[in-house]
Amino acid sequence: MAAKQEKSIAFEAGRQAYHCGVPLEQSALRKLRIGSSQYEDYVDGYDSAKAATSKRQQ
Repeated sequence: MAAKQEKSIAFEAGRQAYHCGVPLEQSALRKLRIGSSQYEDYVDGYDSAKAATSKRQQ
């Protein structure tokens, strides 16, 4: 059985921003350096929450 992989703080922050209704371009993403791992994780978290929400609505 594989160990559960923990998500980064940036990933979780991106998910939370989406769930709170904060537009991506107005979120904390603006304070992250483009191309950094934190930037990528934040966007991945935001997109993950968005995809999960649209999947549930179908």
